[in-house]
Amino acid sequence: MIPHLECPNLAIQITAPDGDLLSPADALDRAEALRHELHGLGLTLTVAPAMPPALADKPLTAALGGVEVAVLPPMLPGLVDFLRGWGQRNAAVRVRLAVLGGGQDSSSVDPAELTDQALADLVRRLWARLQFEESPSAPAASRAGSVNRMRAA
Repeated sequence: MIPHLECPNLAIQITAPDGDLLSPADALDRAEALRHELHGLGLTLTVAPAMPPALADKPLTAALGGVEVAVLPPMLPGLVDFLRGWGQRNAAVRVRLAVLGGGQDSSSVDPAELTDQALADLVRRLWARLQFEESPSAPAASRAGSVNRMRAA
């Protein structure tokens, strides 16, 4: 396995339907359930809890609804389909997806609202990130997994 592919390249954030934070217990339960389901799918290379720095100025409990995954671009459509179904089964929450290290392109999207074109753009951004990290001129911190995190939705 290519070493940097073990570093997360997508962030999944679980919030209330209106975008507000879930209670700490609910956020932790929902994120753990999502991580458990993702582990068994074979669509991701790694699955880990997340703490989006966009929420770092808020209480620690604000980050409990985050999950970070490493995924290859061809796996993304399957992951999006899974997240759409997961969102339907968990209607009391909202799921947002963002490319980590995406710079200005790192805004989050709702998988349920992704058009075919938006999904193709997301796949393109993942490929661009992988190509940047493969570049010998890429900063060592970027190749090691240092990433910009999801902006607030």
